[in-house]
Amino acid sequence: MSEIAIEVEGLQKLYYLGGRRPASLGGVSTWLSGKTQAARDDESSRAVDEGRAFWALKDINLVLKRGEVLGIIGRNGAGKSTLLKILSRITAPTKGRAVIRGSMVSLLEVGTGFHDELTGRENIYLNATMLGMRRSEIERKFDEIVSFSGVERFLDTPVKHYSSGMRVRLGFSVAAHVEPDILIIDEVLAVGDLAFQEKCLSKVDSLTQDQARTVVFVSHSMASVASLCPRTVRLEGGVVVDDGPSGDVINRYYGQEHQAKGIASLADRRDRIGSGVVRFTSYHLEDLSGQVLNYVRSGEPASIVLNYECQPGFDGPAELLANIVFSNSKGVRLFGAPSDATRQTKGRLWPKGRLVCRLPEVPLLPGNYELDIACLRDRELADKIMGAATLTVIEGDPFGTGALPHPHFGDVVIRYGWDYEPSSEAAG
Repeated sequence: MSEIAIEVEGLQKLYYLGGRRPASLGGVSTWLSGKTQAARDDESSRAVDEGRAFWALKDINLVLKRGEVLGIIGRNGAGKSTLLKILSRITAPTKGRAVIRGSMVSLLEVGTGFHDELTGRENIYLNATMLGMRRSEIERKFDEIVSFSGVERFLDTPVKHYSSGMRVRLGFSVAAHVEPDILIIDEVLAVGDLAFQEKCLSKVDSLTQDQARTVVFVSHSMASVASLCPRTVRLEGGVVVDDGPSGDVINRYYGQEHQAKGIASLADRRDRIGSGVVRFTSYHLEDLSGQVLNYVRSGEPASIVLNYECQPGFDGPAELLANIVFSNSKGVRLFGAPSDATRQTKGRLWPKGRLVCRLPEVPLLPGNYELDIACLRDRELADKIMGAATLTVIEGDPFGTGALPHPHFGDVVIRYGWDYEPSSEAAG
């Protein structure tokens, strides 16, 4: 058996914006056979000239040895999920090839293939069979799958009556109990509640311990990537821009995210949703004097500034709702700052303006935090960007003691104090 489990050569993926180019039967056959599928250069050039083409991946080259665990990081829209879909044979490449040697299971959209009219029990057998498990193997692991999912009480209920969380938990449970040669994982830790996320992380950790199993793991959680993956590659704009030991790659990634200019452009982000009548153009931090910051300190005041542009005809007085959601390096949401909670929703939009969230005290321990941002105009979502920016918090002194709570207690720090008083009985 070859020592190489995954071999990617010259991989490129072209998407046609605003239209759909049909694939030929011959092209699909070529892709399924694992051979190189060449793009039609004349069509590609014409699409580029017309401004309809978007290269999601550009000349990706990777080699994974059997038993290697690889992390893939990068901002939203960097090409991570596109690469995994090609490796998983969900999407065909435009150019290049991806050779997979061994059985493979992808934890991408867990629960895909569930039949609404079938019960949870029946779907376990159906889904596990689709993933390559023999019936004897399914029966041997059945109780373990059910226990992990936590849907025991609803096992004989049609899944059309399941909540989305229940479907996802059951789907992950089935896929996680398959034993393939190659395992591909994309953000499965974001499913379910916090307790189930931790359960998922523990299961993924155990799956990566098998030295014969090759794992490709994509996550926005730098802590998870660092703990699970000895090696990490970083994608940016569909290109591999870094490859090496996980700690080094992650540190360089954070360093690039916070260059001296202090202002992060959002104008070209393609992974946004909303009507677009208001669009975020950039993000930065400010101190009380309006000075642009690269980082903030625990317990000190700071402002988060979201610059925007408004489409003609949509400026003027409006009902606004802006929000910033703060998540830690494990992808766990910590808190949000919606403007409706402060009853600050009546405002005015300018052709170009700023939405400013003022924090009297930064309530976070030192670390890197991801910000999701959104804006609604007259109750319609205008713009939303997940993972819009990374907020770097460094050590401060909110208590005036030179000490901070240990991170073991959580990422959020609030100002508090203690008094030592006698009970009413002792006082009497």
